[in-house]
Amino acid sequence: MGWITAFSMAFGMFCAIPFPVRRWDERQRARMLVCFPWVGAIIGAIWAFACWLLRRIGFSGVLAGALLTALPLAVHVCRDLKQKQAEQEAAEAAGKSEVM
Repeated sequence: MGWITAFSMAFGMFCAIPFPVRRWDERQRARMLVCFPWVGAIIGAIWAFACWLLRRIGFSGVLAGALLTALPLAVHVCRDLKQKQAEQEAAEAAGKSEVM
């Protein structure tokens, strides 16, 4: 179970892609650094598969490259928007509880 926790810590810390389990365990910190290359390998495999799929569908190399270049930005923007929305909802809930 320690390696799974370490991997989830590494994925959550070194990647912009959301990861469902984000429990922090200070004892697994050394293992987290060992998992760091695996995070890169998994993201690289996803990237290579996406490139292969786009080329297989019939996208030109330039268009596939442009889409793959924009993908990290889109993930980052969506994550930030979701976080801001959650912060606004929390602020509204805190404001409503003060009024009551």
